[in-house]
Amino acid sequence: MLFHILHIDFFLNPVLAVCFVLVAGFFLLKRVQSRLQSLPGPTRWPILGNIPDVAFTRQIHRRLLEFRDQYGDIVQLRLGPNLTMVVVFGHEYLQELLVENGDKTKYRPNWLYLFNKLFHQTGVLWSNGEEWYTLRKFTMNALKDLGFGSTSIEERIQVEARHLVEAIHPETGKDIDLTQFIPKAVSNIISGIVFGERFEYTDEDFMKLLENLDYIFKHFGMQQPSILFEFMEPVDFSAKIISENMDNINEYFRHQVKRHEKTRKPGTSRDFIDMYLEQLDTGFSEISERSVFQIIFDLYAAGSETSSTALQWIILYLIKYPVVQTKCIFEIKKVIGLDATVEFSDKEKLPYVTATINEVQRISTLGAISLPRTCLEDVEIDGKVIPKGSFIIPHIYSAHHDTRFWQKPDEFRPERFIDKDRHIIKHKAFYPFSIGPRACPGKQLGEMEMFIFAVSLLQKFEFKSVIPPDELDTEGLQTGVTLVPAPYKVQVKCRQR
Repeated sequence: MLFHILHIDFFLNPVLAVCFVLVAGFFLLKRVQSRLQSLPGPTRWPILGNIPDVAFTRQIHRRLLEFRDQYGDIVQLRLGPNLTMVVVFGHEYLQELLVENGDKTKYRPNWLYLFNKLFHQTGVLWSNGEEWYTLRKFTMNALKDLGFGSTSIEERIQVEARHLVEAIHPETGKDIDLTQFIPKAVSNIISGIVFGERFEYTDEDFMKLLENLDYIFKHFGMQQPSILFEFMEPVDFSAKIISENMDNINEYFRHQVKRHEKTRKPGTSRDFIDMYLEQLDTGFSEISERSVFQIIFDLYAAGSETSSTALQWIILYLIKYPVVQTKCIFEIKKVIGLDATVEFSDKEKLPYVTATINEVQRISTLGAISLPRTCLEDVEIDGKVIPKGSFIIPHIYSAHHDTRFWQKPDEFRPERFIDKDRHIIKHKAFYPFSIGPRACPGKQLGEMEMFIFAVSLLQKFEFKSVIPPDELDTEGLQTGVTLVPAPYKVQVKCRQR
């Protein structure tokens, strides 16, 4: 009956028939265009999308590389029925994504359930828009006033390096785990900036703070079931512990603020907390307590956890490749000696040591996948469109192992960073602190910490593997957002003069 009615209407009204054909053709064309323009990626499961393809993957950066091998340098996955995740690989595409389109991709996604619960879309790392600009400006100005980037910070690192050497010295001749020492030393740099004091490595409150921070750094990441969906929280057993640790950290920060309120002198800022309180005195502070607590957490994440992990990677590669360690110490002995206080400016005088540190950062890439981004409008890269609102993952590891820019990238060769005149080569596909507007604000501090701590340790100690070097694991473990070395022990001996 309906067919006869339509047939009669089309026969009597050819205009209606033409309109019907045009509308049908339009929707058919849009469907074809949608399929053609859709970014490549694995086949989706009903409702779940591609969650089963990445769930329970401990080496998420390597799993994503498998998709790259199949689908190319821009891969689209669906997380659940609606959320689009786009992974971008390779130096050229990352440069286009994070730098050339940096204004479009500098945003953090605000729909990640567990991220929102813990970080409240504030702080330097997780805020957006005007709040991000305000908090970043306040933080960078405060750090600058406290000596960030000046000799005072360098002197603080030098002093802490001596404390680290003194703490390790009684353990010489033993097989030790350096994670019992290095994180405390590196964290003391941020502690001095934020709280105005360093802590003894045996200080119980300090140790508890580091334990809480360490748990979050190592267990909070894209592998969390509740990262996207609130209904998954009851079965996400570590989420509850992460929240409890965050509460403990904030309580510790609150205690420090109260202590500063009692001891500070108005008009004089000893540290970051004093500068926050000084702004409160003006009566028009734009920085809330929640924001300043998150900034402090971010400072520990950007200026402590990453440097500590990098130093552990450096020692691992030095004991796996003893010849490299020998070359490093030969250069140190020849140029600055074993008793001199190392300075950051010595980087240019110690090109092989600097190249070794760079090569460890490249081959290990502790920030294998960068913190997530999103875009508020479509972003076109090489003719491919990343849809507005996508959940974007920049794959930094892929740039550091891009065969178009690195010869035999899986080989550990510090020499790739030194030219024929023994100057450090600045490779364009090397950015361990990311690139673009959201590059790590702790880059300068991190570089200074790694160099001064590493050289100071090599001046005083010889490090050897307790197992055959060939058996040392350099694959790393994806814990939280960083790639950390598998646990290892090292034998420490006093350096022979």
